[in-house]
Amino acid sequence: MEAYEPPSGYEDSKAKKKKDPNLPKRATSAFMFYSAKIRPIIKEENPDIKFTEMGKVIGEKWRELSAEDKKEFEVMANKDKERYSDEMAKYKAKKEAEEDGVEDDQDDSDSDSDDDDN
Repeated sequence: MEAYEPPSGYEDSKAKKKKDPNLPKRATSAFMFYSAKIRPIIKEENPDIKFTEMGKVIGEKWRELSAEDKKEFEVMANKDKERYSDEMAKYKAKKEAEEDGVEDDQDDSDSDSDDDDN
């Protein structure tokens, strides 16, 4: 075991990537909008309900809703999906610009150090 060396890239695959704090929040689903609206109502009706039981009740009520009743929440979800798409496009453009700027700075710093050597 002392001589064992893991394959290249093995340690990189185990390391957890750090989440970018500037990354936009993902879009909220229609069910989650519904859940946020109905959760206080269920909590009021059943103050002693457990969290897991509440999830089951919300899921049952969601499945019982007609397509017409779900439409309100689907519209909200679609708007949030558009928001997410817009924010992601801006985020990617900014990230790409920053990466291009870093590469340009590195090239400039290399040329500056070449001038110093002369």
